[in-house]
Amino acid sequence: MSCLHCGLPAAGDFCCRGCEAAYRFLHASRLDRFYALRGARGVAVGEDTETREHADPAMDALVETANAGGVARLDVQGVHCVGCVWLIEELFRRRASSRRIDLDPARGQATLHVAPGFDLRAFAAELSTLGYRLGAPAHRREEGSDDLLMRIGVCVALAGNVMFYAIAVYLGLDDSPLRFFLERVALAAGALSVWIGGSVFIRAAAMGIRRGVVSMDLPIALGIVLAFAGALWRFFLTGDSGYVDTLTVFIALMLIGRFVQNRALERSRRRLLPGSSGDGLYTRRLEDGVARTRSCRMIIQGDELVLGPGDLVPVDARLEATSTFTLDWITGEPESRRFEKGEIVPAGAFSQSDSLVRATAVQEFSQSIVPRLLTETRSDDPRGVGWWNRTGLLYVGFVLTASASAAAYWVFRGEPRLALDVATAILVVTCPCAFGIALPMARELAHARLRRVGLHVRTSGFLERLSEVRQVVFDKTGTLTTGRPTLAELPRGLSAIDLRILAALAQSSLHPRSRAVADALPEAPPLEGAVELPGKGVEGVVSGRRYRLGQASWVLGDDYDGETGERLCFGVDGELVAALDMVERLRVDAADEIEWLERRARVVIASGDAQPRVAEIARALGVETWYGRMSPEGKAAHIEENDPDRTLMVGDGLNDHLALLAAGCAGTPAVERPFVASRCDFYLTAGGLAPIRHAFETADWLVRTQRLLLGVALSYNVLAVALAWSGHVVPWVAAVLMPLSSLLTLGLVALRAAPWRTHPLTALA
Repeated sequence: MSCLHCGLPAAGDFCCRGCEAAYRFLHASRLDRFYALRGARGVAVGEDTETREHADPAMDALVETANAGGVARLDVQGVHCVGCVWLIEELFRRRASSRRIDLDPARGQATLHVAPGFDLRAFAAELSTLGYRLGAPAHRREEGSDDLLMRIGVCVALAGNVMFYAIAVYLGLDDSPLRFFLERVALAAGALSVWIGGSVFIRAAAMGIRRGVVSMDLPIALGIVLAFAGALWRFFLTGDSGYVDTLTVFIALMLIGRFVQNRALERSRRRLLPGSSGDGLYTRRLEDGVARTRSCRMIIQGDELVLGPGDLVPVDARLEATSTFTLDWITGEPESRRFEKGEIVPAGAFSQSDSLVRATAVQEFSQSIVPRLLTETRSDDPRGVGWWNRTGLLYVGFVLTASASAAAYWVFRGEPRLALDVATAILVVTCPCAFGIALPMARELAHARLRRVGLHVRTSGFLERLSEVRQVVFDKTGTLTTGRPTLAELPRGLSAIDLRILAALAQSSLHPRSRAVADALPEAPPLEGAVELPGKGVEGVVSGRRYRLGQASWVLGDDYDGETGERLCFGVDGELVAALDMVERLRVDAADEIEWLERRARVVIASGDAQPRVAEIARALGVETWYGRMSPEGKAAHIEENDPDRTLMVGDGLNDHLALLAAGCAGTPAVERPFVASRCDFYLTAGGLAPIRHAFETADWLVRTQRLLLGVALSYNVLAVALAWSGHVVPWVAAVLMPLSSLLTLGLVALRAAPWRTHPLTALA
């Protein structure tokens, strides 16, 4: 069964609460045209769709900018297509004080032109419930596909002109001044094509050699250099520019293949809000008694910070009052921790207080763990294409040996001029099209399929590495579970009045466990006059009686005997009314997906959470190997000791960053904090784990397709070498054979991917 909103696998009508909320909102707001534009599918939203109503430092900065100049520039996460663009523009148009929005979906950027009074926070909150996120603009390094597009345009034009000249020669243009002129123009165009287009592959191959890596750029670069050298030599000896036309077409095709591959990866990277630097992080600093929004890069030791509910602590800071923080992104534990006045809260914690908290920075931002983590990213690794690169080295050896042997053979036969023609023909017709265009096309089709099921690939070579994975390590909180506690069962034996008061108390608190109680009970307004005490709970007075919801020792006072353990307690005037058990909710499809993965690889749970909680989740999923109370270093050490190159790590927190970087493959569901995604090969936008299974299936498809392409390329090149060796490949034959080989390999890829046109989840053969 598929989700009515995003089309991903679902147990019921929807894959998660986020998609359900988005579906109902779009229909209630008469915005269901979005589905027609998207092709009857929406955007995967994810489990947690709650928006924070408190001030956010980054949003404060955007609001100040908009109010000052009437223009707000933002980064937008989650834009996929024309349907997304239409929906965002329509929601903007419906808001008061909106003027114009300029949305660039390719770069994930938007410029809002607004009048005074425009509620930017409400607009951002509305978009977040539909799966889109707004953030402060960060400095982005320009990607290479724009440059490639320019080179493609020039090289395609050069190839077209050279082919036009060559056709005139092939049709019998005599040795006239016109032919003399055209031969030289063709050679000059070929030289420009090598300089403008071939240099892309030559530089990449040289860089790979300096790193000690043979990439598939090497056979392409060598083919270009040697073919042009042979054509140039032939021209100076005979005055004939034959084979230059074939070379220019080859360069144009290789550039198109590279563009397809790079553009696909850039699309996934740009959909995330920038997170690879501190530019997009903001906090509030107290200046002359006023809290002002400032970039975290401006923080120095001694600055007074003002932290709101849910704010990130950007540096180690000493508290000026007792408060509560969650360390889930540092330790992996979902529970909040109370810090007393004077204690130092570590960088990376998040405030859980319901009011503003003041703290003094004890270090500058450059010394904090946060910017260090932001600079450690997982980038493209040329070693990631595995055995295909080794095949490229064999290909180079085969072509060079064949060309040199053919030249030696014809020289030995006493025909040195024919030896030159044959050697050049071999270099030209042994076209590595399977390397340069068919393989990038296969990867793009594979990445497109995964995008449709909610998995976005960030690095090249990921699928090849994934096909060799034999161990999958999962973090627990926020990865296998939703990261939010859930009430195990409704309290029994409570009167209707007590249930209403319990619901009102729970609505009055921002603590995750209180929110879980509020979600499980009928909706009620917050209790008037309720007060939340950090690290203890929330209390309120009703009809002269004091009700409390929180830690047992605080709720029961002197009557606390320890029997309630860590359960959340609801009491009145020091007497226990109900002890509430909390459980972590598994992702909707976790059990089924783990069962499938265990047939493919060894599954391990590695969590920083307490042993009993990890054991409970492991039992629910049927996972035999699990570890609790693991430090970030412990997770990384486990991976490094257990075949890291064949390990997939899936995590969502700062405590996972070492393990994510240590593993051969890495992924995350944490798209709301993209500095984790920057350590990963992929990120998930779906509410469940099903995309990981689809990634394994797609990786197997890609490897099988590569082997088919290799077989076809080998057969073609053996035939081409035999024809060239015998002297039967004249320039016009080469001009026909090379494009035909490209069309053949592309056709094979298209045929193998044909079932995906009808359904993206079709079983792969």
